[in-house]
Amino acid sequence: MLRILLGAAQVYFSWDRSAIWPEYMAFRWEAGRRFLQLIDGGSDERNGGDVVLGFTAKYCQKKRPELRPLFE
Repeated sequence: MLRILLGAAQVYFSWDRSAIWPEYMAFRWEAGRRFLQLIDGGSDERNGGDVVLGFTAKYCQKKRPELRPLFE
């Protein structure tokens, strides 16, 4: 049992999480856009939906500039 836990910990800590970061952020952005469409009655352009997405895009661009194409 200890061997399994140590093996899992080694895989977790050696896993390059930065390799999947752009795909993860693209998924989060798309999921957020669709969620805002549901809340807003089918459009993310009314009632401030774009404001939320714009803030998210600016925040992510400051932290990870290589993600800029995902938000343009």
